[in-house]
Amino acid sequence: DLAALREWEPKIRTALAALPELADVNSDQQDKGSEMDLVYDRETMARLGISVSDANNLLNNAFGQRQISTIYQPLNQYKVVMEVAPPYTQDVSSLDKMFIINNEGKAIPLSYFASWRPANAPLSVNHQGLSAASTVSFNL
Repeated sequence: DLAALREWEPKIRTALAALPELADVNSDQQDKGSEMDLVYDRETMARLGISVSDANNLLNNAFGQRQISTIYQPLNQYKVVMEVAPPYTQDVSSLDKMFIINNEGKAIPLSYFASWRPANAPLSVNHQGLSAASTVSFNL
């Protein structure tokens, strides 16, 4: 269970670090990746005539590197990918500038029916067998 691992690994590492017999307590868990938790207000979306699918497509078109076409040449094929410019993927304020067209043709800001907050995400998840695992190491 990844949630339990993320909860208990820091507690165990901190408890071991508090022991005077141990030095250099460290872990292989890397959880400082950037992530954005985004939550839709579905009642507001329904009132505005916006579907969850349309909102997901908006975000996927902007940040998901969606392939929209292929250019065929005699020797190669080139995939055409749609995405926002890289500087806009690093700043949360780009979400404030996103609009979606509702079923009446009106542009509605994403911030009107969604909220978001930054969060940490694991950079990688180690496994032992089929279970998520973390290794805590130390020196004596």
